[in-house]
Parts: sequence; structure tokens; C-alpha cells
Amino acid sequence: MENYFNGCLSLKEIKHRYLALAKVHHPITGKDPICLFQVRLEYQLLQRDPVYGFHQNPEDIKEDFIRYPKVVDQLIGWKLNVELIGTWTWVSGETYPYKDRLLEMGFVYEPLKKCWYNRPNSCRSTNANPLPFDKIKSLHQRPASNIAVTPVPAS
Repeated sequence: MENYFNGCLSLKEIKHRYLALAKVHHPITGKDPICLFQVRLEYQLLQRDPVYGFHQNPEDIKEDFIRYPKVVDQLIGWKLNVELIGTWTWVSGETYPYKDRLLEMGFVYEPLKKCWYNRPNSCRSTNANPLPFDKIKSLHQRPASNIAVTPVPAS
């Protein structure tokens, strides 16, 4: 089996890597669906790896980690822009046709940013004055080397 998450040091890094891999290997991009299935399988197996301390997290963090691949795959399938910034998942693009589904999935619309977001309950913002989107991104900036994904050659 391919080691898609090699070098990831935390559950947060695993989620970032999953998003990057899903964007590359999602069947909507014309890729073989087996590849994304393998990525999902490896993602699920990492929950059992004691290195990442999955079971030491609050329940809402664990639930968010478990449901994340399904949510991301659906959003990419709808051809929406998906970003993971910190522990919050942000969605933008032509979202209006999917607004009811986004609400069902637990997303909240942020009119000032013109984006939808979803986050674990324990990851609420304590900032009384909402920050501009660019400021949020800069606070949670990740080094590019940690999220680079090399496409797997077709077999």
C-alpha cells in the first residue's frame, strides 16, 4: 500500500494532506476512483495509530476527523472550493445550489466572508471582532513543503 500520509505528525496535518490528495485524486478530475479509495483507507487506519493520539482528543474532534473524508469528497464532487484553515473547513464558490445540503452537513454561512465554514464545537473562536479572511489564513499559514502532494502514476 502507498504511504500517502508519510511525514504527517498530527491529525491536523493528516486532514490537510487528505484534502490535498482528494483534490488531486477525486474521480471528478478524471482519476481512477481506486486511488482515492486507497487514500481514504489509509486515512481511516491512521485513527488506530497511537502516534497520532486519536483517542486522546475530545469527542467532537474525533467525530470531525472521522466524517472529514466524506464531507470533503462531497464538496469536491460539487466543484466547490474547499480550504482547511486551522481546524475549520471553509467552502466557497457557487454554493447557492447546495445551501440546504451544506446546512444539513453542519456548515454555517459567514456573509462578511461570503463563505461557509464548519468546525468542531470545541474549536470556537474567542475573538469578539471577526477577523478578515486573509488575516485568518495568515495566522494558520502552513509551510508549503508540508502539504505538497505528488500525484501517483496511473497503473
